[in-house]
Amino acid sequence: MLKKNEYVVFSSTGVCEVVDIVTENFDGDSVREYYVLNPVRGNSSTIYIPTDNQSVNIRKIMTKQESQALLDKVPEIGNAWIEEDSVRRVAFADAIQSGTPEKLVELIKILYARQDELTELGKKLSNSDTETLKNAEQLLFDELAYSLSIPSELVPAMVFGATQS
Repeated sequence: MLKKNEYVVFSSTGVCEVVDIVTENFDGDSVREYYVLNPVRGNSSTIYIPTDNQSVNIRKIMTKQESQALLDKVPEIGNAWIEEDSVRRVAFADAIQSGTPEKLVELIKILYARQDELTELGKKLSNSDTETLKNAEQLLFDELAYSLSIPSELVPAMVFGATQS
């Protein structure tokens, strides 16, 4: 069970603070216990997640050690481009929705490599790939910044340096 004032990663929302755990009757039928989450990135929304909902993708933020281990592992994580659009879209959406750091690193590396290839040809990433890259970077970089207790603007250089292997 999560605790009040704990930081978590919630699906594709990213880093959130558990600001409360409350009992509510939202559907008029039953009383349930909910985590009350506030996203840390410029979003003033409040998210209510049933504490007993096993299908919700919510996890504790990485520890400092886990973050460092991930950064150390970045060069080993693959970056193979998926040629078929529909398969690629599903894979990218799954990576974003999962919020799994390793999958986000892989996604970012794939898109960095593709961006480099296209730049050499005088082209750019598609709008959807650019948006996916921004989302993946935000999710990963925000979590790394919080877990490593560093300013978020320092994180991209750490990951970019790690992906240049």
